[in-house]
Amino acid sequence: MRNSLVVLGLVLAYLLSIFLVSCGGDEKEELNPADKLAGTYTLIEIKVRNVGTTIIVRVPDISGTLYFDPDGPWSMSMVASEIGLNQEISGTRWSADQTTITSGNADQTTDTNYALDGERLTFSLTMDDLQVDTTWQKL
Repeated sequence: MRNSLVVLGLVLAYLLSIFLVSCGGDEKEELNPADKLAGTYTLIEIKVRNVGTTIIVRVPDISGTLYFDPDGPWSMSMVASEIGLNQEISGTRWSADQTTITSGNADQTTDTNYALDGERLTFSLTMDDLQVDTTWQKL
């Protein structure tokens, strides 16, 4: 189990570095995706799947905050003390379409797939046989 947690910690650190290098039919105007996503979120779950094995880490074993400023800056922090994860990343700009968040800085951006279900935001990252989903709840 300890080895699984170490692998999870490494995967999460990799996920954070990828994110940095990389986030109506009626008279009412429909919000664009970026307007829907803007705000502050708290991390509620990380799910790692690899060849038939699934590891799920939930609060209180992990904590995190994600913030998308409507004017461009963004930040993300994740902490999982048991596996030695303590990461903070941020960027100067982000944008979104219906399925992808593009985030980063002026010189480098990355695209991350997402799904928004009401106030719940899920990022998905796939690397070979490994899939990592992080789920966030809007505050």
